[in-house]
Amino acid sequence: MVEAKQFLGIADEYGAFEAKRKKQFKRPQTASLKKNVSKPHNCYEYLQARGIDRKTAEEFQVSDAIVWSSEDNRKLPAIAFPYKREGELIQVKRISTVRPSGKKVIFS
Repeated sequence: MVEAKQFLGIADEYGAFEAKRKKQFKRPQTASLKKNVSKPHNCYEYLQARGIDRKTAEEFQVSDAIVWSSEDNRKLPAIAFPYKREGELIQVKRISTVRPSGKKVIFS
């Protein structure tokens, strides 16, 4: 690699490549979930219109939620999809059911 850099005229300040930094993830905060995620009700109708039946939504524990649209400066109704690993909550992805300007509003 050193020879290739010399041939191409690329200066290597550190003498070696830096290792990629490991990403830091945070688990969802309970207070935030209580504020932005609620019991399922409206999500079933929306998912049914998209070809996903209620049984499947219940198995994946999909629920109603709220996301903030900075473009419209208002709260939008949404659906929350919990991501679990071995029964432990890893993340909750919220996707708006209303599409301002034709764009999805996603919060993870």
